[in-house]
Amino acid sequence: PYDGWKRLVSSHARIRVFQCEEGWLYETAGAKGKIQLLSEATYDRLWAYIPQDKERQVQADLMNLLRTALECRLIWEGAISLHASCVEMEGRAVAFTAPSGIGKSTRADAWIQGLGAEKISDDRPVICPEGGKTLACGVPWDGKGQVFRQTKNPILGVCEIRRAPFVRVRKLTETQAQMVLSRQCFIPMWDMETAAVAVSTVRRLAQEIPVYRLFCGPDQEAAKESYDILFHRRECIEEVQPQMKRKEGFKLRKVVDEYILMPAGEKIETYQGAVVLNDVSAFVWEQLKEPVSRDDLLDLVVADFDVDPQEAAADLDQLLVQFKNLDIIEADKERR
Repeated sequence: PYDGWKRLVSSHARIRVFQCEEGWLYETAGAKGKIQLLSEATYDRLWAYIPQDKERQVQADLMNLLRTALECRLIWEGAISLHASCVEMEGRAVAFTAPSGIGKSTRADAWIQGLGAEKISDDRPVICPEGGKTLACGVPWDGKGQVFRQTKNPILGVCEIRRAPFVRVRKLTETQAQMVLSRQCFIPMWDMETAAVAVSTVRRLAQEIPVYRLFCGPDQEAAKESYDILFHRRECIEEVQPQMKRKEGFKLRKVVDEYILMPAGEKIETYQGAVVLNDVSAFVWEQLKEPVSRDDLLDLVVADFDVDPQEAAADLDQLLVQFKNLDIIEADKERR
């Protein structure tokens, strides 16, 4: 086992990362019998230490360490790992990305079951340049789906999933695309040099590949309509409108039949009192967790509450003005 100088720089449930004289040391979390992976600073060479009592767990644990180190090395090759469920359709790749729990795999499975698509990766395909194209590649590691395909396909686009009872595809601006990719791509923040290269790669990808916001449900009919727009009716792809999002530092709590929006953390000292919300305004607040346009927000309200669109529009505009006056939402500004 490695027992030289080391400094802990990152830790989560399964892996701890140390900076050391040789470069980087990765080890499985746990009190005893740690598996270790030692890497040079630029990940050119790796050495593994495996205790004898860890033989049964070695494949899964060692793969977690290898994945992290190899994803760092891929960054230096101009590639990057994307948190997405990715399918192959008609020789092109479509990646579905979103925060965990939104339904990336569910959307991908709907394309497989309803359209005959094939899955490239269920959790983290690698996006890389090759021959003037940008490709989505299968990898020897995966999430729950355990998809291990040695394949690569030109990428048609990355779809940021939003749950909705309707289908709408909006093309993001370069800045908005960069923000989505920055949240969903693997960027090792403990390694500043590699992280800087990763950020540069994200900026390049935002220029080279289309990134869409896809409002849809998880069913096969929604998959078929989404496919039709992306592959055959591209004139139906809409441009993103000015967006807004909620500010951080507030928590929504339900008390009996009311929703209470309360300040949390640093906001407790600077924001006095709490805000009482009804069902509709609480729904709007939840939708504002991610950047969204006023028109998309209105359609989500109308679809979820089955209300008159004109009355809903007037009520929504009044609510958004109140939120702005309370200084709890902000415009999603374009970077220059």
